[in-house]
Amino acid sequence: MKLRTQMSLLLFMFGLVPLLLGFMMNVPMIFDRIETLYHKAHLQNLRAGFGDLDQHIARRNEMARLLAKMPEPGMLLDTDILESAPGLAVARSNYVDWVNQVLVDQLDITRILYLDEIGNSRFWLERDLASGRLEAHEDELRDVNPELVETGRKLSPGSVVTGPIVIDHSADESSPNRFMQISLISPVVIPSVSVDTGEVSEQRGEVIIYLDMGGLANAYRGNYWVQSDGRYLGDISDSQHAGKAFEDFQGLEEIFSRGELDLWNFKGQQVMWVPLFDTEHAGPLWVGRSVDPSPLAQLLTTVHVRVAIVAAGLLLVVFVVARLIAVRTERLGRELTEGISRVLEEDKAVTFAWQRPEELHELGIHLTRLAHTHSENNRALHDYAEELEATNRYKSEFLANVSHELRTPLNSILLLSKMLSENGAGKLSVEESRQAQIIHAAGTDLRALIDNILDLSRAEARQMSLVSEQVDLQRLLTDVIDLMKPQFDEKHLALDLQFDADVPGSIVSDGEKLRQILINFLSNAVKFTAAGGVTVRLQAGDSWPVSISVTDTGIGIPADKLELVFEAFKQADGSTSRRFGGTGLGLTISRELARLMGGEIRVESVPDKGSIFSLFLPMQMPAAPAEEEVRDLPAGKQDRPAAAAIPNANYQGARVLLVDDDVRNLLALTPLLEQWGLDVMAAGDGEEALETLATADPFDVLLMDIMMPGMDGYEVIRQLRQQPGFTDLPVIALTAKASDEDRQQCLAAGANDCVVKPLDPLTLKNALDEYLNVTPGQNRGAGNNL
Repeated sequence: MKLRTQMSLLLFMFGLVPLLLGFMMNVPMIFDRIETLYHKAHLQNLRAGFGDLDQHIARRNEMARLLAKMPEPGMLLDTDILESAPGLAVARSNYVDWVNQVLVDQLDITRILYLDEIGNSRFWLERDLASGRLEAHEDELRDVNPELVETGRKLSPGSVVTGPIVIDHSADESSPNRFMQISLISPVVIPSVSVDTGEVSEQRGEVIIYLDMGGLANAYRGNYWVQSDGRYLGDISDSQHAGKAFEDFQGLEEIFSRGELDLWNFKGQQVMWVPLFDTEHAGPLWVGRSVDPSPLAQLLTTVHVRVAIVAAGLLLVVFVVARLIAVRTERLGRELTEGISRVLEEDKAVTFAWQRPEELHELGIHLTRLAHTHSENNRALHDYAEELEATNRYKSEFLANVSHELRTPLNSILLLSKMLSENGAGKLSVEESRQAQIIHAAGTDLRALIDNILDLSRAEARQMSLVSEQVDLQRLLTDVIDLMKPQFDEKHLALDLQFDADVPGSIVSDGEKLRQILINFLSNAVKFTAAGGVTVRLQAGDSWPVSISVTDTGIGIPADKLELVFEAFKQADGSTSRRFGGTGLGLTISRELARLMGGEIRVESVPDKGSIFSLFLPMQMPAAPAEEEVRDLPAGKQDRPAAAAIPNANYQGARVLLVDDDVRNLLALTPLLEQWGLDVMAAGDGEEALETLATADPFDVLLMDIMMPGMDGYEVIRQLRQQPGFTDLPVIALTAKASDEDRQQCLAAGANDCVVKPLDPLTLKNALDEYLNVTPGQNRGAGNNL
């Protein structure tokens, strides 16, 4: 998916999500508000339909106040003299006539009841069904609601309260009671003056007016009148009210149970239900009116359509804006990517010509400046890299040439001095033999220095090859201890070896490089320890599986000089090299080797008490990056003590062709080979070597110097291998170049083995033993040619 599409979708979603959330949160609320307003309008219409009923009850309230102000005459008399009061009957008769005249058109008033201050009925009027008049009754009325009476006592003068509707299902047209009545009560207050004291007091009572409400259902036929138990309001004999409202309106019972205004909705039919009146014993009286949902549905449909149009328009705007932003962003991203690619891949100075907005314009200026600076720096780095590469090449060539030029004469010095020091013929005095030994020791030190310099150069250039092999740690340490023990015995120093039980028996590493590091540790320990001894311990490290530590009781190293000892050609103190000698390369090479093997070297030291050099190693040496795993040349063995004497050998009858352009090497090596019983023939260059091989008697082995003027040793070996008669002739290359690459080049040219100058007699003898079919300790008899 392209960046432009991703940006468009992302920005579109950023605009769409808030828009949808806004619609989801607000549109349903708007629809609910519209529906609520619509239902409120229906409710107002419903209440407006009962406006005349409210006015009717208001007029009856006024009649209740009037009758409370003008009560029946008996309430003006004390209860004690009520029965014997003269003229009371006439007064009451006149009062009844007056009431009938006042209420002549208010036939819904079915009863007027006067109560004394304790709630007993004194006098009451009830409408006669036949004549329609209100007739007086003096007997006590028992069906008065005591709660209504108690409410009337608490009213202030002139107040009127409406009691609950009383429904009598047993009443019929011939019954003096009514099917549904409502009562209005108002207090009667009559002031009285005491004859004896003259104090003014109030005599209280109540007047109750009963109204017939049974005609409501007929008067408002467009409504449903339902009691709280689900029965319709009306006469029981009326068939249209015989059914139950809960059956006609599913779910209506739940609405009635809540007791609040609600809208009943079922299959498109809507009815607004309102608890209009309270009844005395049957709960509220509910009024239902049908609501036409079509106007609301049309309104909601219109709103839905308009909301959809608005939403579609907003979505289109959001999409267009997102698209424009995405296109611009993609263009900027493409220009930036292409520009950076040209800067990094083509090394060109790119100009970012962005104009708007101001921040982007400023960014373009900085990027342009950065691109130009990067291009200039890259060109400078490229030039510097070429110079550095040439310098390294010159350095490598210089080291190789110096190594060759130093090793070639050194080879003669070491061989001849060794032969002289042994004084096999007995022609030298003791002093002359000792001087030859000194010459040989000095040459050996010089060879070690050359090897160290070459090792350091290869390690720093990461050109030192490693061989992954299974290394038996205990055997390796034992061999190193045996090798170094004579040097410790010479200085009367103890050399102990300790193994911890929880240490792995073997690891995968380069055993030869590991041996070289340990020899460097022990060489330093024996050099800087005057008394005491050295302990080599194999144990597990804190965070490493293997730790090999060398602890000495030597002069120690100051804390501020601990890192200095790992720098090339440096020692902890300038006087150290004067007192103990050395170049300071051993620890430098050791640290580089440890890093190449995936480990590290740590040092702890206390001046005048000794030092601890620890080598930490992993269980598995990391693989060398893209390097052919070939064991390094024997240059790593420079710290081993030289052999005590030239080994004996007997190759009697074997013929060897020695090829070297340096007469000194021929003069030094020929006596050694002849001492071993070899028949030696020499050649001074490559052409002479090929001619000698072609014309002389067959040879058993060829010792070929590599670095020769004209045709070098590589070319001689290659041409020799192309001739049918010399494909199996053993060829041992002699070279002063000690790198792995040189060894590989010798083997690739066709040599069977390679020995590094200066020649070690034992190494040369081992090579000859292999190709002259002589096992160690076995002498070759005369005439056993290959």
